[in-house]
Amino acid sequence: MILRRRAAARGRTVASVRCIAAVGIGWLALLVPSGAANPLEALAGRLAQRLAAERAAGGGPPLIRSAELDRLAARRAGEIAARAPGRRLGGREPVSSWLARAGPVRFRRALEFVHLQRHERDPVGAVLARRPDTSPFWQTVRSGRRPGRVGAGVARTADGWLVFVALLTEAPRSAGELRALERAVAREANTVRSARGLEPLQPDAALGEAARRHAEAMAAAGRVTHRLPGGPALAERVRRVGVRFRRLAENLAAVGDSDDAPARVLAGWLRSPGHRRNLLDRRFTRTGVGVAAGEDGSLYVTQLFVQPEPADPSR
Repeated sequence: MILRRRAAARGRTVASVRCIAAVGIGWLALLVPSGAANPLEALAGRLAQRLAAERAAGGGPPLIRSAELDRLAARRAGEIAARAPGRRLGGREPVSSWLARAGPVRFRRALEFVHLQRHERDPVGAVLARRPDTSPFWQTVRSGRRPGRVGAGVARTADGWLVFVALLTEAPRSAGELRALERAVAREANTVRSARGLEPLQPDAALGEAARRHAEAMAAAGRVTHRLPGGPALAERVRRVGVRFRRLAENLAAVGDSDDAPARVLAGWLRSPGHRRNLLDRRFTRTGVGVAAGEDGSLYVTQLFVQPEPADPSR
């Protein structure tokens, strides 16, 4: 998670599953149809079909095979195959940032499965037989509750191993889902305040609009900051939506997408003295929350806290 009040450390975690088995390719020519133009593509196609079939057997929303993800999985497998034997499974770029950089793919969440083998009579069957069933990738294949896309690629190393890569992406959040996350963050914040005897923050539509604009700007830039290059400062952003204030603060975060993202954002803020101070300041009475999704599926979160300017009694 990335948090920012006025300064923040960056970091992001992505689910990636790794598996290695000491097996190889001697039977490859016997395992694909004689008319197949590319035996490696045929093996990749069989794996992608099995993944989609496993999701269907579990009764969940479909996993649709994607030609673009097939292409990217083959590229990923080729990059792994080109590495030195002792470095093929370790030190890879996280799959979400790799996908965001390698191709025009938008997603809520990305997972991958990597498997090395040789000398297997049924390479695809061996992949499935040795899968780690408790991994996020395979749990999502079997029991995911969001529509997704799947692709597979296979490459051969110079020393005779087959590298299988399967990629799975879930569809990006809809606008309605992002608005629901905004409400969830606001609820979590008020739960924290109420537990400490503080009045709940009242939602303000104009502040919500200002928070959403900033969350979207951060998502587009791929960074957490109170002021983007060439953009307005915090006070100016709030004034632009017509809000007058005596006191103003802002909490920011970037977090990997998941159903418990709002709770994780609040937990991170509570661990940070500056964010915690903003959240628990009894002088703040109004709030606005914005959530936007980045190219790599991360959620960018802005929460504004305002003590309104007193009404002018002469008016």
